Amino acid sequence: MRTSITLATLVLVISSCALLNDSTSTTEQDSGMGGSVAPTSAALTTNDDYLAPPSGYSDCGEAIPTSGWPTTVLQPLDTCIIEASAADKPSSFAIWSRDHEGGIIGTRYLVEGSDKAAIAHYHIDAEGSLTIVKTESCSQLRSDESNPFAGPVCVATQSED
Repeated sequence: MRTSITLATLVLVISSCALLNDSTSTTEQDSGMGGSVAPTSAALTTNDDYLAPPSGYSDCGEAIPTSGWPTTVLQPLDTCIIEASAADKPSSFAIWSRDHEGGIIGTRYLVEGSDKAAIAHYHIDAEGSLTIVKTESCSQLRSDESNPFAGPVCVATQSED
């Protein structure tokens, strides 16, 4: 009896994971109103090139919230870049996702040194063309306490639309 319950639970968990993976797949076109397409190779190549840390900068990595479990349930993702900002250590970090039309939307965070940080919100279309939508300059980055999974926010912001 115990074996049957354990096996049934295991099957239920595996089935649930399969459903989650189907809904977050980045390799196939999703069915749904209007359709949803994973980023093209051109968009991914441009994204990789844009997010490469400048020479001398530490790489705090990147987060892709639409990649699905387990990345969507990790601790706050911005710890490295927040610590770099507090220490005035040149570093980069990014959060990006697909735009559902073959492109990418994202935010790149750079700590550029002593009391200088920048945030760039960007879009890369399916053909691989990069557009900077909005930039912000600030003296430091900090965690968004109201939503620690949303990415860092600027302290003493100077918006540069």
